[in-house]
Amino acid sequence: MLRLWIEAQSTPIIALVVFGLSYLGTALIFVLVTSAAPYGWARDFKFVPAVALTPLAILLAVLLGFLASRVWTNFDHAEGYVRQEADALHQTLLMAQALPPTIQTRLRNAISAHVKAVEKRNGRRWRGSSRQTSLDRPVY
Repeated sequence: MLRLWIEAQSTPIIALVVFGLSYLGTALIFVLVTSAAPYGWARDFKFVPAVALTPLAILLAVLLGFLASRVWTNFDHAEGYVRQEADALHQTLLMAQALPPTIQTRLRNAISAHVKAVEKRNGRRWRGSSRQTSLDRPVY
C-alpha cells in the first residue's frame, strides 16, 4: 500500500519522504542514545563501529533500486505507447493516399490538429516516430 502511494508521487515528494524518514530515524537513534547515556551505556555505544551502519545503507539502496526499477518500467511502457500511437498515425496517413483528395486533406488536417494538441498538452516537443523526426516536417 505504501509502495503504491510512493510510486504515485512526484520525484520531489519521494525525495522529501525518503530524507524525512532518514532524518526521523537518525533523530530517534540520537534520542535513544542520549537518554541511555546517563545510565552507563555510553561506554558500550563507543564499541559500535560505524561499519555497523552499512547494512542500513544497503537496505536503503535496495529500496531505492526497486523504486527506480518500477519507474524505468513505467517509462518504457509509456514510451512504447507513444511510439505505437505515432506509428498508427503514420500508417493512417499512408493508407489515406488511397482516398479522394478532399478526404485526404481533411484527414491530414485532423491528424495535424491532434498532434498539435498533444504537443500543447504535454508542454514539450513530441517525437513523431522512433526515428526521432520532428512533426513540423510531416512524413506525408
